[in-house]
This record gives sequence, C-alpha cells and structure tokens, in this order.
Amino acid sequence: MRLGLVASVPGPSGWAEWAELVERADHLGVDAVYLPAGDGDDPLLAAAALAGRTRWIRVVAEVAVDEELHPVHLAERIAVADQCLGGRLGVALSSPAADLLGETVAVLQLALSGLPFAHKGPRWTIPARLPANDAVSWSRVTVTPSPVQPGLPLWLTGPGAAALADERGLVWLAGADDDPADHRATSPGRPGLRAWTLGDDGRPDVLATAAALSAERDEWGLGFAFLPLGDPADIETLAHRVRPRVQLAELPSGLERYWASVGI
Repeated sequence: MRLGLVASVPGPSGWAEWAELVERADHLGVDAVYLPAGDGDDPLLAAAALAGRTRWIRVVAEVAVDEELHPVHLAERIAVADQCLGGRLGVALSSPAADLLGETVAVLQLALSGLPFAHKGPRWTIPARLPANDAVSWSRVTVTPSPVQPGLPLWLTGPGAAALADERGLVWLAGADDDPADHRATSPGRPGLRAWTLGDDGRPDVLATAAALSAERDEWGLGFAFLPLGDPADIETLAHRVRPRVQLAELPSGLERYWASVGI
C-alpha cells in the first residue's frame, strides 16, 4: 500500500508552507502529496514550482472544474507542470456539475495524448472555428508540450465521480465519507484510492489506523491512502506498520543481505 499526505490549505505564509512540507515528505520517502484546491490557490502552479525542491515524490494537484476553465488551457497547464516535475504529476479533478466534469475529462484525455484531435460537445467545440479564423484550413489541434508520462494519472473525486470514473476508465478517489462498496461496483481491477480523516488532534493512533487501512486493502482493494497529517514523520511511522519492507531499520542486521541472496 502507498501512503500520501494531504496538505492543508496554505495559511498566511502561502506556498512556503507547502514547499516546506513537501520537501520534508520527499526526504522521508512519502509516496505522494495532495495539494487541495482552495479559494485563490493554484495547485498546478505550486506543483510545478515544487519540482526543484523534490526528487521523486508524486505531487497531486487538485483542480476544481468550472465553466470558466477551458479544458485545452487546462491540458496545457497540466502538461507543463508534468514536464517541470519530470513525470511525477497527478491531477485530481472535481466539480459539482457532473456533466461539465464529464466533458472536461473527455477533452483532457484527448488533449493529453499528444495526438491531433477535435471535439464537439454541449459546451466546447475544438477547434472553435471562430469567424476570424475562417481562412484556416486545419480541423484538429494538438496540445504542446506533451506530458512526460504516457497516460498521466487523472483521478476523479466529488459528487458523481465514481460513475464517471467507471465510464471513462479512470480511477476514483473516494472521500473520507464515501462508501467503499461503490469502488467494488464501479472500478473492479483498478486501484482503490481514499482520502482519510483522523482524530480531532490530527495525530493518528498508529496501530488502529494501520489495522483499518489493512482491512480496507483486503476488503475492497485500497491501494493508496491519503491522510491529512501535519507532520510527514507520522506517515513514516504508519508506513512501518502497513508496508513491511519499510521496517528494515527495526529488523536484525543482515536480514536485507539474506533476502538479496535468495532473490527476494
């Protein structure tokens, strides 16, 4: 199981809080960090800016889809951020309007492929074929640059996201209050992702949390859990309980050499 950290919405110091948190999480070996969308925040821009301060951690930027966000412009920003991160970007898309989210996802899947495409839907026509462009002969567009990753991870979250993920062959990021049974019904064979909540003080009971995570892994395929921890060290502690390989420091010396000698 992989473990991720949900960053809190930045306070008065802004993105510096995210930068410090993500840099430490990267150093500790946390698998991913989730940057939530808040009023006036731009997680995609923040993700690109974090490229120079991280080495391998996956940075997941949440994007709140609305009528003002053109999917081609969004695809360009996603591709640039993934280029900056060297292929370590993930994008979580959400919208209260399921039909708007569905059309945006359809365009993004085409636009991020690196191939020429056209689209005509309820909201967007691509190319737009504006009167000022009547002299243009081309009928398709290509978004450049292309993402580093083929099949850049697009995760869906929010109302109606489970059904849309099933329809588009994508992964549903379940919220803390979502029913995992929806994952079994809509996403068989796909990894389970889930945002978790903790106690009032934000500090996990490591043994209880590890047991709950392991139970969900076995029951419905939870493969990636995001937890709202203010201290990445808490996730490292938790990882010792749910990822046995991380426990090497606590095991007798020489055991890793033995595993290597027998091909484990």
